[in-house]
Amino acid sequence: QLKQQVVTPRQLDVLPLFQSQFKRGHSQRVSEQRVAVFAEHMTDQELMTVLNKLYPRLLKDPGATALYLFSYSNEQAGMVGRVFADFRKQHDGEFILSADEFDPGENKLEAAEMPPLLKIKQQRLVSNADVLTALDKIRLLIMWGQPDEFMSMAAVSVGIPILQNMASAELDNHHNGLLCHNWDELVAGVAYYLDSLKNWNNSLVYNVKLLNKYSEANLLKRWQKYLEEDED
Repeated sequence: QLKQQVVTPRQLDVLPLFQSQFKRGHSQRVSEQRVAVFAEHMTDQELMTVLNKLYPRLLKDPGATALYLFSYSNEQAGMVGRVFADFRKQHDGEFILSADEFDPGENKLEAAEMPPLLKIKQQRLVSNADVLTALDKIRLLIMWGQPDEFMSMAAVSVGIPILQNMASAELDNHHNGLLCHNWDELVAGVAYYLDSLKNWNNSLVYNVKLLNKYSEANLLKRWQKYLEEDED
């Protein structure tokens, strides 16, 4: 709506709804690499595909990677729950989410025979504080379906690279994330950032520079420039 009211065509900046100050996350302080999937704009089929694409990595080294499924609305949170329930049925007996689920049974199976213990958690984010807290220890964010400016800016604020299938103002391809055109590129992107700390650190540095343009001083300069152009 605002773009329609602007007489002179120009790129409009999205203002963060929280303080525009870089607040580096603490994902490097935890041993596991936490991957977040933002499912608010995803279909059930897309979410199921993402789960199946990430599943081999989770199984390969259960203690190294954790998966978090985020959403905003009750409706999407319900969808996430249903899809994950179906996912567990498809892989029944292949993994557990808690040691309490393991029953050695009559044969008294050894602990070494226990199915892989995976860490997959679902969380509904209901406030700005929830988003920033949830992302604090996340290493990589996956977004699919359509842009979400607030979630993207929150990721930039804590230095998290983003993998997504749509262009957005907050993502600079191959700098602070990757634009993935298909599922194979998504899988490759996960490896790109989780298998190489160098790539992750480069994204962190770029996000610091990107967020700087939203500082109070820089935004004031840009508005002054726009106003001067309109006066002319």
